[in-house]
Amino acid sequence: MAELLEAVMLVSFGLSWPISVIKNIRARSAKSMSLGFTLLIIAGYVSGITAKILSGKTNYVLAVYIINLLIVSANLAIYIRNKKLDSLKEAGVKAGQNVGQDGMAVTNKAVTSNVSANKVATVKFSGIKKNSRKNGRNNFHKEAV
Repeated sequence: MAELLEAVMLVSFGLSWPISVIKNIRARSAKSMSLGFTLLIIAGYVSGITAKILSGKTNYVLAVYIINLLIVSANLAIYIRNKKLDSLKEAGVKAGQNVGQDGMAVTNKAVTSNVSANKVATVKFSGIKKNSRKNGRNNFHKEAV
């Protein structure tokens, strides 16, 4: 009965980790993540796995510990990726570049300045980008250089 309750506890905690992983992948920033918290959780799961092995009670609960450890470790890898994206964004802002959501410098923006109302601005286009909608229609628009 004790192992079953331990497994329920682990599954309950474990259900939140995939949600956290998805949220952090989409955020593309490490600003809302805590490295210390993630490392503390990893240390807890490693301790639980070690305790199971040392006690000789290697049952299905050990598998739940390992699954949780793998998911939290994925969150650690995402933290490292997001930290690099944050650094790229910050470097681009310091250099005065336009920086996109992925942290890469945006160089294909059309710039028009000092264009009076009666003059036509010329914009060079590098290609056509396909944009599809749910209703199946294809819309095409030009992408500025």
